[in-house]
Amino acid sequence: MSKMNRVELLVLWLGMCNAIYPETIEQKKCTADERRTMLYPECMQGSNLVLWCDHSSYTRIPDPDKIYLAKSCRNTVKIFINDSCLREITKEQLEKYKDIEVLHCGWNKIQTIPGGAFCKNEKLREINLMRNYITRIGKESFSGLHRLEILYLSSNLLEEIEELTFTSLKNLQKLYLDNNKVKRLKNGTFAHLRRLKILDLSRNTIEVIEDGAFQGLRKLETLNLDENRLVEFDMTILESLCNLERLTLYYNNLQYFSLSSNISFKYLHTIDLSYNHVQFLSDSLLEKLPDLEILKLNRYNNGTPTKRPYVRKQSKLYYDEMKSLSNHVTIHSKCTFAVSVWLITIKLM
Repeated sequence: MSKMNRVELLVLWLGMCNAIYPETIEQKKCTADERRTMLYPECMQGSNLVLWCDHSSYTRIPDPDKIYLAKSCRNTVKIFINDSCLREITKEQLEKYKDIEVLHCGWNKIQTIPGGAFCKNEKLREINLMRNYITRIGKESFSGLHRLEILYLSSNLLEEIEELTFTSLKNLQKLYLDNNKVKRLKNGTFAHLRRLKILDLSRNTIEVIEDGAFQGLRKLETLNLDENRLVEFDMTILESLCNLERLTLYYNNLQYFSLSSNISFKYLHTIDLSYNHVQFLSDSLLEKLPDLEILKLNRYNNGTPTKRPYVRKQSKLYYDEMKSLSNHVTIHSKCTFAVSVWLITIKLM
């Protein structure tokens, strides 16, 4: 068997083990019970000034002057140290990489991001720290990152986001905070993210959203609040989101969904309220959503999910594909020819 075939089989075997026994592998990862299987004995410098250190046993970001078979990697533009054993990221480790634009350190064992960790890396445009053990990010954790556009903090252990955490990220466009343990969104949390377009807060434990939590997000287009613990939601808290196009709130505990002020969301075309307990939608809500095209209200039917999209057609919101509905939702309208639409239970054939 050729050397190349052996390597390919090894990669395939590792992938199968990861798919079948992910928890076992994660428990043994970077411990004495597990031998880090490195596909490459050292970091490899690829074309386009990319440094690959994935699947390594590194506990810290390697010194660019000590990379195997390279005089120096100080001019590196992209660094990948995924699925390794990193326990920290510090200013001292990164200060020699002054030209990096992309840093991916996902699936490691990082617990904190110290203040000023990236202060010497002003060219960074993308940081991926997903699937670590980060419990806290401080006010200075991302200081100096004025060019950063994408930040992944998904699948960590964050319970709280401090008010001034994202102050320096004036050019951030995408922020992923999904699959954490955040319980409360505080006033002014995202106030400095004036260019943000996508904010993902799904799969947290959010119960309370304070007034002003989304203040300043004037360019936000997509807001994901799926799989949280919200019981009621008044769209008035989204007042500053004048360019919002898509709002998703599926799998919460929503009983009330309303818009109590006279705000009009003229660009909002999709709302997903699937798998909640909303029974009533007022006429004033629909009137203030002139561009709404899709309103999803999928519900349970004895444990079976059903599809119930609402679609606006010829300036009227109408219901399509009515089937398998366990309850009804009433939509009232004041139009002359409009009637109340009752969604009636129909048994699956």
